[in-house]
Amino acid sequence: MKRNIFIVLALLITVVLFGACGGGESQEPTKAPTLKPTATPTQMEAGNIILTTPTPISISTAAPGRNVEIGVNGDLFEFDQSTVTVKSGESLTISLKNSSSINQHNWVLVEDGAKDEIATLGLDRPNYGYVPQDVRIVISTKLIDAGQTGEVSFNAPSAGTYQFVCTFPGHSFTMWGTLEVEA
Repeated sequence: MKRNIFIVLALLITVVLFGACGGGESQEPTKAPTLKPTATPTQMEAGNIILTTPTPISISTAAPGRNVEIGVNGDLFEFDQSTVTVKSGESLTISLKNSSSINQHNWVLVEDGAKDEIATLGLDRPNYGYVPQDVRIVISTKLIDAGQTGEVSFNAPSAGTYQFVCTFPGHSFTMWGTLEVEA
């Protein structure tokens, strides 16, 4: 029952703020830059919020390898999988099938625990498919229109737990999961 209330509220917020079709033009995937790790995290100020920038994750794009299909449960704000397990360094293609009849969605892979902050930072980024530029983002698909499929290819990052989330406004409350990367 609580989940249904969250879904209805998220849908209402999306419709009121951005219209039922999601609006905006689909964009190219956003990739985290390959950076040298820093000794300690840095801080930057964004308005009244101090954001701690963690050590960047190094990721490289790859030729398509193993295809991992992730779908959307119709017009619900849910991925059809809550956990995906892969091997570190494995060549992957994530295919996001957006089976919604009205909503745009994306698939954004982030450091564990960063999904809520990344989704919030993406609220004012419609020109980038609601994906902000942030070192905690490993890789993402473009914003996928209703009824379409999009994909992104890359090598799985180092072993650990990561989160994936749809950063379209209002979707991240229920539309997220975990990527387990094994050594």
